[in-house]
Amino acid sequence: MLYAVVRTMVAAALADGVLAPSERARIQEQLGSGELPPEQADQVRQDLLLPATPEELAALVGNDAERALLYRFAALVTRVDAGVSVAEQVWLGRLGSALGLGADRLRQLEAELFGSERPASPRS
Repeated sequence: MLYAVVRTMVAAALADGVLAPSERARIQEQLGSGELPPEQADQVRQDLLLPATPEELAALVGNDAERALLYRFAALVTRVDAGVSVAEQVWLGRLGSALGLGADRLRQLEAELFGSERPASPRS
């Protein structure tokens, strides 16, 4: 599951086309931890250049709990920098669809993460 989570974090971080230094540091930290086998760490490094699609990520998980977990990580990563961009919102929507999560479930997951807080204003 760690492999799916790290790949999702990379793809979410790159959803707006920019990998912020804080995002890169978290990913490099995970790669340096030695928790991923070498071939999986190599794939994550490749993902930094060409991230996995939401459909590829969805294929890495097999049950509702894992699908919800991937979405939660993705939603958290998109909020690391100053707000959620339109590109990130679109990407999150694609991920939710690929994971088979309906609009109500997505709202529920975001409410669990962020409470009554409204999604951050999109950046241009």
